Amino acid sequence: MVRWVLTGRTDSFARVATDPGEGLARLLADGTLVALDGGAGWIDTTLARGGSWSGAAPRVREAVAEHVTTTEPRELGTEDLRRLAHTVLEREVAPVAGAHGGRIEISGVEGHTVTVALEGACHGCPAAKTTLQDRFQAALRRWDPEAEVVADGRSAGAVVPRGGRTWLPFPHRSR
Repeated sequence: MVRWVLTGRTDSFARVATDPGEGLARLLADGTLVALDGGAGWIDTTLARGGSWSGAAPRVREAVAEHVTTTEPRELGTEDLRRLAHTVLEREVAPVAGAHGGRIEISGVEGHTVTVALEGACHGCPAAKTTLQDRFQAALRRWDPEAEVVADGRSAGAVVPRGGRTWLPFPHRSR
């Protein structure tokens, strides 16, 4: 699989699998490619088993370029942003949070807003806001300039039990 990153394009190519255009459809029909996928500023092309990128790359590159130049730009939809947010979270944000004992999960996407739950060490961490804005939101804005990441406030540990105390689970210790 090769991901073609379309520099300078922030519109969505999520429909490439169902509407591949003439050139990419031809490569699917002749068995050069077996799958297409797309998103905000990228198209994935999957070569058939046993194929060689050294031979197929020029034809695939030409078909991708044709598709990009003949396809009307399409604004990112909610599903596009959801897919993009999961990819960015998995690749760029989760490893940082996980290294510090935290976890960030997407709890919703609506319009240009991605709502996340902060768990573990991320909940209540003074650096969480910076991580969400400087890493997560900044990465999303490369494709969607209006993207916003907000914490939902319902994170694990955000709910304080009656009595106002939160207990940490330490084995073999009584309260």
